[in-house]
Amino acid sequence: MRLVRLGIYIILLSLLVSTFAGCQPQFQPGTFTDDMGREVSIAKVPQRLVSHVPGITEMLFALGLEQRVVVLSVFCDFPEEAKAKAKVGSFWDPSIENIVALDPDLVLTEGSSEQLMVQLGNLGITYIVIDPKDIDGIFKDIELLGKVTGTEERAREVIKSMRDRILRVTTGVEDAPRVRVLYIFAATDLSNPWTAGPGSFIDSLITMAGGKNIGAKALAPWIQFSIEEVVASDPEVIIVD
Repeated sequence: MRLVRLGIYIILLSLLVSTFAGCQPQFQPGTFTDDMGREVSIAKVPQRLVSHVPGITEMLFALGLEQRVVVLSVFCDFPEEAKAKAKVGSFWDPSIENIVALDPDLVLTEGSSEQLMVQLGNLGITYIVIDPKDIDGIFKDIELLGKVTGTEERAREVIKSMRDRILRVTTGVEDAPRVRVLYIFAATDLSNPWTAGPGSFIDSLITMAGGKNIGAKALAPWIQFSIEEVVASDPEVIIVD
């Protein structure tokens, strides 16, 4: 059994085949619809960005926006440059005080913290929810971030590169035997680790890469598996976030 350590979106970013040069903003003010269906009005290019979500952070860096990112969560440690940024607290419990102190003009969240969203709304801080459910959702969100931040051309290049790499990967494993894969994104309770089930983008990635996700038999996209279920499933590869 092999043990592989990968971040949730590192798998996605590994699909990128080049590092893109900076580009001039192509921002158009307007109203943008986020992944909660909220309509968010943005009148000028955001210059001070906050993200407490590792996956969103990696999207921002892929779009060349690292100079505009002012604060991240302690879990945002990829790429390497993200480690040097100021920290706002944890992914699960970001500090609203730390966010406010850095005077952001746009906060990016995945929408799981209702309290955070209420606080941001009460303080008049603009925020957008980025919460992709599958691969197409990731492409859609990269496109959305490109429009919101004035890096639309870069976003198109990133998406094209990812699509090209995905095609090469899926073609390459088309006739290969399927490997049983367990993905663990939270193992604080070792007897009941959290894994990715059907309908999650991780399940899609494993399938595209030639694996067989043992979590596919679960009843929800994100679910806990007992250690007995893990052992019985006999994974050949374990990916730990």
